Amino acid sequence: MALPRTAEESTERLEQLRPLAHGMTLGAALQAAPAEARARLTAATNRFQDVLTLHGRVLMRIRNASEGIIKAVAEEVEKRRSRARPYSPAHGARPNAPRPASSSLLYNAVV
Repeated sequence: MALPRTAEESTERLEQLRPLAHGMTLGAALQAAPAEARARLTAATNRFQDVLTLHGRVLMRIRNASEGIIKAVAEEVEKRRSRARPYSPAHGARPNAPRPASSSLLYNAVV
């Protein structure tokens, strides 16, 4: 069975298959399909699952890296803010005063 080349051919083929699929379960429709079509569908499904798995791994790595970068930047900003300034009344007079949380941690609680 050749694949349709145009949308019209595809629509016509679907209309031809509609009576067959009407009332059939997915398993019955797959069993009624030619062996070549089932093999192609199985191969395409396996390739799709492989791509989804790879995509999930890449997304997880990117997420971890970006969260690490955000955390490192927030820590660096916090270090620079909390550096002691010997002649500053705000830092010199109250060494044990609570410091405000880093801005990025206030707005983004994920990190």
